[in-house]
Amino acid sequence: MELEQQSKPNLEDASGRSAEDSVRVSIGILAYNEESSIAGTIESILEQSIVTDPPAGWQVEIVCVPNGCTDRTAEVAEKALAGITDRSEHSHVTAKVVSLPIPSKENAWNSFVHELSARAATHLVFMDGDVRLLHPDTLKNLVGALCDNPLAHVAGAETVKHISNRASQNVFERVSMMATRLRRSSNLERGIAGFAGCLYATPASSSRRFVLPSIMRGEDCFLRAIWSTDFFTVPVNTEDRRRVIAAPDATVLFEAYTSPRMVLKNLKRRAVEITINSMIYDRLWAESTNERDAGALLLEWQRGDPDWDKKLLEAKIAERGRWVIPGGPFLRWIAPSGGLWRWFHRMKGMSLGKQAACLPVAMIGTVLQYYAYTAANRAIRSGALEGLWFTTETALDHDARDLSLKTDPSAVTVSSGPGRPSETLDATDTTHA
Repeated sequence: MELEQQSKPNLEDASGRSAEDSVRVSIGILAYNEESSIAGTIESILEQSIVTDPPAGWQVEIVCVPNGCTDRTAEVAEKALAGITDRSEHSHVTAKVVSLPIPSKENAWNSFVHELSARAATHLVFMDGDVRLLHPDTLKNLVGALCDNPLAHVAGAETVKHISNRASQNVFERVSMMATRLRRSSNLERGIAGFAGCLYATPASSSRRFVLPSIMRGEDCFLRAIWSTDFFTVPVNTEDRRRVIAAPDATVLFEAYTSPRMVLKNLKRRAVEITINSMIYDRLWAESTNERDAGALLLEWQRGDPDWDKKLLEAKIAERGRWVIPGGPFLRWIAPSGGLWRWFHRMKGMSLGKQAACLPVAMIGTVLQYYAYTAANRAIRSGALEGLWFTTETALDHDARDLSLKTDPSAVTVSSGPGRPSETLDATDTTHA
């Protein structure tokens, strides 16, 4: 893999044209065993205005990246994309499917950014292989938001759970929706604009400045940390909110985890993800400077020793001892920012009636969160870090048709910010829960 650090370019070239006049968008679909849903995901892309009625001068590339799949994901994707470049109305669109042998979203992300996307691309869009785009201008608005906000490193979309507008919801689905409202209320109070890993867009120059470490188990928290701190050069208390933005009229439907087994496994994975991230954050904060920021460091470490992150994990486990989760086994439970208090903090500003309604969710969340901490601690110490993801199989097309553009605002959730990245651990901050 060829790695090179890039700085953010001017949005105007020598001729005075703005970047929007010569936009080249590369859409990466990072898929793992999505045979049953990848065709619907591609169909929802082909129905987007960026494909059917693009702004003048825009060029679009679709790159599907099945990684480590053991099913027919690649074959189904090739069939769904077949012939698109032969249609006269799609002369501005190219498409390809590139399969990778390693089942790793981080590796697929790095390959798409540094190898598979067109070098001329000005913007990169990242998608999961099991989502549906609801608003017809979603992709155009994600890229447009970045063109309109030159300081932004990333633009996110509103995420909508597939169960949002179902007339009848079981108890687990109702708890899931109530947890979403609780998280969204907290994020709005803190003025957080975030993004979920299932769909977001970045300037190509922002993504090509670094590589994701291979030991990570999910990329969205790490990406928000690196971009919101301007590559670990800006203290979080002076964080510029313009670096991470939410695009208007951009919505994506995803399958929420609603069964107890799925929720518990996802909370465990999220706790593993954020714990490993905290180890990387500590080193980045210690060594990043304006002259040699996190992007340069990550590229340098990867070139010098491809196993640097695995060695860091081993060293941190030895250093932290029996409990590797940040904050210790009991501090997280009693501290104002952890355990049950975190859920109470999220209810701050709600009416008494809403607080009473959310109290059961807060108590359930506390128990599940502590389980996630202990299970994640065992997994990290034992090295059992594979198989933490679920493959979702719900037929989203029916839910997408029902939701259309009439999504319930309370169903929308965004990822929470990292605070000071090395100190943050909230295993419940996940779009799937």
